[in-house]
Amino acid sequence: MTGSEPFSGEGQVPSDGGGRATSSGRAAQSVESARRSSRSERPRVTIVSPHFDDAPLSLGQSLLDGALRSARARVVVVFGRTNFTRWFHPTRGRAVPTSIWRRSEEAAAQVAFHYRVRTARWEELVLRTGELDPAVLLDPSAALDEHLLDALVSWLRRLRGDGSTLLFPAGLGDHIDHRLVAAAGRRLMAEHPDQLGFYEDRPYASFLESAQLSARMTALAPGPGQRSGRTAAAGSMVPVAISGPVTERLHTLLRRCYPSQIDDLFLSAMERDSAAGACERVWFAAGEVPPWLRGGGDR
Repeated sequence: MTGSEPFSGEGQVPSDGGGRATSSGRAAQSVESARRSSRSERPRVTIVSPHFDDAPLSLGQSLLDGALRSARARVVVVFGRTNFTRWFHPTRGRAVPTSIWRRSEEAAAQVAFHYRVRTARWEELVLRTGELDPAVLLDPSAALDEHLLDALVSWLRRLRGDGSTLLFPAGLGDHIDHRLVAAAGRRLMAEHPDQLGFYEDRPYASFLESAQLSARMTALAPGPGQRSGRTAAAGSMVPVAISGPVTERLHTLLRRCYPSQIDDLFLSAMERDSAAGACERVWFAAGEVPPWLRGGGDR
């Protein structure tokens, strides 16, 4: 078979030799039509991932066998230029090979977790600044780059055109890149709160007590006058459980897909989640839970 030839039988309908479809051909057409209809009826979800690993780390169980498994999932990686792994000192000269390696990890993950991936070319924080001090990287009081934030909002706004439910990280660990993407999500929620939610980004969520987590997630709600005329109370966010308890299968896949990233912090978070029977959750403004996720409720 040459590269220009179609796969055997692909797109062809059996005929009787005179161009008329046989009964088996008509049945094949009917099955294919049903498949296409089924795909088109599945809800669309776009998961906005600051870095290459954040979507499966935070929503992997749901992508495997939870609510997101039934959706047409797309992951958009924002900071697709990187020089960071746990193996090497992140010099600028290592950015190209490291970015290629990280893309290959994400390619493995998209097969394992059943999603499509799109990658933007913004530089992640370590590459932008050369900063490696965790006290700086995770400083909740550090000012955000407003020019970069404006550019992110403008770019991410275009993702709403296909009717997808957009899921943003909450920025729970205060990593500046996560905070930037969360801030962009808040701006978009202020414009139109429907079809937009925030996920609990791991590994950071794993180390928060329930009250701390709820307070952080509630703080993401649009304020007064930012509800586009809707009546739900300002400051009200609703959690929706979109998976059962995380499993060893999930953690095994994460270790296999992201060997350059899974260090002691991630392993400790996995242990805590397993011991707690943690579920993955997404938070929406009250009254704005998408119909296909209603009934998930809080867990």
